[in-house]
Amino acid sequence: MMNAIYKEFSFSPITNDQSDALVAMLSSIDFDGFELLKDRLNAYVPITAYNEDALEQVLSHFTDLSYTSSEIPEQNWNAIWESSFEPVIVKNFVAVRASFHPAQPQVKYDLIITPKMSFGTGHHATTALVMELMEEIDFKNKTIVDFGTGTGVLAILAEKLGAKNILAIDNDKWSIENAAENFELNDARLINLLNAESLADVEPMQIVMANINLNVLKINMPHFRRILKPKGEIIFSGLLVNDKEVFIKLINDNCFIVNKVIERDGWIAIWASFATC
Repeated sequence: MMNAIYKEFSFSPITNDQSDALVAMLSSIDFDGFELLKDRLNAYVPITAYNEDALEQVLSHFTDLSYTSSEIPEQNWNAIWESSFEPVIVKNFVAVRASFHPAQPQVKYDLIITPKMSFGTGHHATTALVMELMEEIDFKNKTIVDFGTGTGVLAILAEKLGAKNILAIDNDKWSIENAAENFELNDARLINLLNAESLADVEPMQIVMANINLNVLKINMPHFRRILKPKGEIIFSGLLVNDKEVFIKLINDNCFIVNKVIERDGWIAIWASFATC
């Protein structure tokens, strides 16, 4: 029998508003899988990344939120996610589904993603928001950075939209392996994978997609400014509605122009452009 590699925390009872906020906060301390059930949120963190003090700090923001914890054996993980994974469909533009779901012929791009930890409940909404904005941007022959690639789905869609050079970055080994599998599943051949914590060593590109969380976005803001070419465009996501005003101020302070803000299930995504200070 294989050793357990993840810890599962089950928070119950929990409201939708509490769940949204908790997902965002837990994402910033290396939780990378979430499953929202009726009145309950299951959250998953690699045992090697688990920090009890950091978790207690997050929970100090919530009143009377109780939880139980257990260890999840590696061989059970896919079964857990397959039981809760649902397709993400954005209008008639794109669908993101697992191989065991039926094809979605009504959309222009039908993408297949292996459901693993990096595609949790909260990330469905944030990923859908980024894809919705991607439909409005010209990717043809552009150079792209997908920062916090996770399953690699945004990088795959960028290639389908005509991007010529795509760099997909993540700091999690599991996500890097999963993204590589998904690139092969979708016959995506123009994407380079990089295991990295930040954008420090990335060369300037024309379009940046950053679907992570508020803290990581803040830390990397100087890098976003440096790597975005003049006339370039950037999509920020992984942000809660409550983050909107603070983050837009941060965007403006770093010489970006906000083009559009969209919302879904308590999350927002922001499309911005390079500006001259």
